[in-house]
Amino acid sequence: MHINGLFGKQVRKYRRALIYDDEVATGSSVVELCKVLVRQGIEEIVTICTHELFSSNTFERLAAIPQIVELVTTDTVPPPPPEKRPANLTVMRVAPSTLWLSMTMSYMARKPDADWVMSS
Repeated sequence: MHINGLFGKQVRKYRRALIYDDEVATGSSVVELCKVLVRQGIEEIVTICTHELFSSNTFERLAAIPQIVELVTTDTVPPPPPEKRPANLTVMRVAPSTLWLSMTMSYMARKPDADWVMSS
């Protein structure tokens, strides 16, 4: 991972950071970015990933960065059992939102002549 000098100037005035990565396996990209953010003065970090494929030591690597206050992921990949999850891991269920979307789209398809606006 390479981060240029402009990055530091952009984050210096902030205390909190939100990191999104579509897939986290070893956590190496997230860990390296966290280190850079902490060096620039970030005090709290929330990491979000769509698919967690956590390897055997990923939690330990992320736990070594005390500024990570929360890890958020979805259940697209079966998460570890609750007793093996760190306390700051939040697993969001995908199925209810997917069901709602498919039902809404199905309903809208049956009424093609109507004007639609969606809100959440």
